[in-house]
Amino acid sequence: MARGASETGSPDDLLRTLMDWVLQLPNVTQAPHRMGGTEFRVHGLEFMHSHGPSFLDVRLSPKEQARVLREGKAEHHRADVHHQEGWVSFRIERKETVERAKELVQLAYEDAKRTSEHSRR
Repeated sequence: MARGASETGSPDDLLRTLMDWVLQLPNVTQAPHRMGGTEFRVHGLEFMHSHGPSFLDVRLSPKEQARVLREGKAEHHRADVHHQEGWVSFRIERKETVERAKELVQLAYEDAKRTSEHSRR
């Protein structure tokens, strides 16, 4: 069976695969990001954004941020100003990294969803 582009992975195809998955999460919307790229929100709270086809920035709780950095699952956010806010960076390089990105995005989504639900009460 021939492998499709989303399996073998041009950067654009890999990002499109991930973004399609993110947009299927309940209550997720997308919008242009203020620094370029696309941001994703749940109930109006940004939990991730992309810069080009390969770079993702994901916002985690401080506990999860420390854990994924310690385990080497993400890198410190490229902009130091966001490091204190829980942001980490991740590079999508091949199909396997899309699956790892989904794990980070799921953590960020769940945290943002809890935070937004708590603030709406």
